[in-house]
Amino acid sequence: MTERKPEVIQARKRDGSVVRVVVPTSRVDVEQQPDIPASTLALLAFSTVKDGVRRWSDFTRSTLLTLERSYGDAVLRSTLCALLDDIAGGFRPSNPVGLFIHRVRATANSTELNI
Repeated sequence: MTERKPEVIQARKRDGSVVRVVVPTSRVDVEQQPDIPASTLALLAFSTVKDGVRRWSDFTRSTLLTLERSYGDAVLRSTLCALLDDIAGGFRPSNPVGLFIHRVRATANSTELNI
C-alpha cells in the first residue's frame, strides 16, 4: 500500500509573510500546525479542487472567520479533528463545511442547563 503524500500549499499571512501549510486530512495534520488558525485549516480541508486549484466561497471563508471569533480557535480545532476522524473512519458527509459549522455551533452551545 502506498503512503499518502501530504498536499502542501503556500499561504500568505496578513503580515505579508509566506508559510507552508499541509492541507489537513487527519487529526495529526491539524495538531502539527498549531500556528495556523483552525478556520484556515478547515477552509483548506473542505475546499474543492478544480483544475488543480483549491476553491471556496467568500461566504464560507467569512463564516469560518466569524465562528473563530465567536467560539475560539480551540473549539474549531477540536471540532475539525473530530470530523476528520469521522471521515477517516469511512463517514462521507455530503456537505462537510455545513456539517462542520453545525457541529461547532452545537458543541459550543451544549452546556448543562441549571435551573
